[in-house]
Amino acid sequence: MSKKKTEKECQILPKVSKPKLLECCALPDFFKSDVRETCVSECSDSDADQDPWCCMTTCAMEETELGSNGTINKASVKKYFYDIFISIEIRKMLDKTLTKCENESPDSQTEHCDHPEYGTILSCIHHELFKTCIMAKTDPICQKIKNFIKKCPSRKDELFDSK
Repeated sequence: MSKKKTEKECQILPKVSKPKLLECCALPDFFKSDVRETCVSECSDSDADQDPWCCMTTCAMEETELGSNGTINKASVKKYFYDIFISIEIRKMLDKTLTKCENESPDSQTEHCDHPEYGTILSCIHHELFKTCIMAKTDPICQKIKNFIKKCPSRKDELFDSK
């Protein structure tokens, strides 16, 4: 049984085919499929020297107008997630998550990108909401997020890995 490639492993891959890029370096789960498809197409055709993860995060942030020229538009990011999560409790948790993630420093995965802050905020939000939170079995708000994500079958297998 082959284990799924992680985003970190993706950055050492050479230029990969579109489906592979999507599978391996797919954006965090909150990007709509049309944005993902546009970015996969753009990043598959881009310079082979560019890291797929960097390309995907930059493309997604600029495609959704959450960022421009490496600057994150914090108000747009908040609105974007508020449009996804309409529950008041989830929005309160989201506010805390965004405050935390806006102050994160780039890690080894993103620091080499042209716009490291894009990958940093996306990785952080993804980790907080989709990894840490949904594992918190006793937190009712996290369970709401988990139930929300269950409605997204395209990514469910990866999010609810039994490990």
